Amino acid sequence: MGLEEKLNQRIVDYFSRKNTKQKPSGNRASSIGHPCLRYLVYSRTKWDEAQPIPQVVLEIFAEGNDQERTVDFWLTEMGFRLYNSNQSFPANEYELTGHIDGMLTDPETGESVPVDIKTNHPNIYPVVNSEKDLDKKPWMKKWYYQFQAYMLLLNMNEFWIIMKNKSVKQIKVIKVLRNDVVIDEIKKKCKTINRHLKKKTLPDRMNDIAYCETCEYNLICMPEMKRESIQIADDSEFLIMLDRRDGLQPGAKEFNELDGAIKKIVRNSIGEKFSCGDYFITKKTFKKTGFTVAESEQTVVRITKLNTPGA
Repeated sequence: MGLEEKLNQRIVDYFSRKNTKQKPSGNRASSIGHPCLRYLVYSRTKWDEAQPIPQVVLEIFAEGNDQERTVDFWLTEMGFRLYNSNQSFPANEYELTGHIDGMLTDPETGESVPVDIKTNHPNIYPVVNSEKDLDKKPWMKKWYYQFQAYMLLLNMNEFWIIMKNKSVKQIKVIKVLRNDVVIDEIKKKCKTINRHLKKKTLPDRMNDIAYCETCEYNLICMPEMKRESIQIADDSEFLIMLDRRDGLQPGAKEFNELDGAIKKIVRNSIGEKFSCGDYFITKKTFKKTGFTVAESEQTVVRITKLNTPGA
């Protein structure tokens, strides 16, 4: 094995070792803001069947972790201390668990506040300047719930995000205040999850393909969605079109032509969920409104290929 081949293989092996699964000890604070209750139940009961995290995502996580250690170093140079790093909380009465990056402490006054260090894309960093901005993206909304869960665990009224721009040496503080309405929602959510665990039942699925197609449990959940969908014969010309589209590069002329033809068929069909072969297709119609244009309807079609286990 040559040097280049050996290095490339060891890069893959390095990140593969980080792709481990651990049985959760409770409802994770970092996940409790997920909008799908079934996902949260699977996270407790089917955690070992979750699909592996793609290497590119592991690489992003690794870079974020390295930059978080850099921020910790900067805070020390500024005269602050980050105590109780990665402090974990055992499951409470709601079986809610989590860990914080630490307690930011001023040695001169003894004042301290719980913090979490978050690294952000340079396009996101400038648009997040207060806790209200955490509503702009679904994953940032999960952060908001995560920090409210921490305040529940810590019995505190304030939590800070120390946010870093991934591209340059910029950091800033986003202060998040306790929201008892959200905390009550978290408590109810945990109770619902725990009830399903005790009864060995599942909540209704979310049925939002925008989440489902990237969910690590979709190989468990989406086949059930397929059974509830309108079946299209596997030997149909429609399946041939889907397979051909799947083998083409998105953006290529033939891909665009096939994609448009397939979605036109779906838009003109009765129903909202369809399955054909290994493909799951959803159709959703929205009303578009604006100040300068008349109200209109827009139908969005999403096509997902389910890769069967072992394939």
